[in-house]
Amino acid sequence: MTNDAIKKQAVFAVGTGRCGTQFLSKIMKKEPWAASHHERQPLSDTFHRFCKWYNLPIDPAGFIATKRKDIEADWTSHPVSFEASAYLSMSIEELYQHLNAKFILLIRSPEQVINSYIKKGWYSEEIHLADPDKIPSYQPHEPRFYHFLGRTLPQGEAFAKWKAMSLVGKLAWYWRTLNERVMQQFEQIPESHWRVVRLEDLDYSYYQETCNFIGFPSKISQYDYEAIANSRPNAKGRSKTLDQWTELDIREFQQQIGNSSVSFKYLTDIDTLRKSALPVSSEEEKKSSGVKQVFTQFFFRQ
Repeated sequence: MTNDAIKKQAVFAVGTGRCGTQFLSKIMKKEPWAASHHERQPLSDTFHRFCKWYNLPIDPAGFIATKRKDIEADWTSHPVSFEASAYLSMSIEELYQHLNAKFILLIRSPEQVINSYIKKGWYSEEIHLADPDKIPSYQPHEPRFYHFLGRTLPQGEAFAKWKAMSLVGKLAWYWRTLNERVMQQFEQIPESHWRVVRLEDLDYSYYQETCNFIGFPSKISQYDYEAIANSRPNAKGRSKTLDQWTELDIREFQQQIGNSSVSFKYLTDIDTLRKSALPVSSEEEKKSSGVKQVFTQFFFRQ
């Protein structure tokens, strides 16, 4: 690659969380051209996210200065500064305007995100909000302030309906709303600077295409890619399964996901999803199933 071809670039992978950001940041660490990070400024990023979500009039200069400092430090040793963080999902327009950044929206099947967040305890405690037309204050059950800032809520009349939902319904609302808000921001920036990547499609070949979108061909092997895919994080504990969902869970899941399932090509029929989630029965099947099967198992068993 000639010096003229080397161009510095900031790239962010965003999404709902529990959607593959940590995986992608680990893969990118293997690329010699990328300085890769996962959620490196949680307080700054979630504060900006909180303000944008609730339409608070905030000046982004401090947020951008914090990001610029980190990115310019990366550029001293790598042409690409890469960060994967769900906390940045509401900051797309600012990051594009000030840093000419590119974006990858990682989307994972909604039932898998929901079950993973149930395991993490999202929305499991009572929300204390007397006036839903106002912005929520810090909640007593949140162990870290940035967790509170990141766990956004509906406002106004929508809050009462949301509060009455099952936990599955609440998280389905979050999955749909967050992804819709990201797509609305993408409409405000050039198509050349964003792409949507379904986690289930991100095999080795599609990963190489994603690197080309960033502007640098991948230098890692399929073997290294699979090795990281097999070292799945968050292995301790078990997520809730579809078999444990109640009829209310299923009904609210389908109502909340709605047209988003069509837009992102996901199924909402629970019987079909249950069949697709059956484990691989033998080592022979595992070996013959290829990279996409390995990758799918990596995430679907969290």
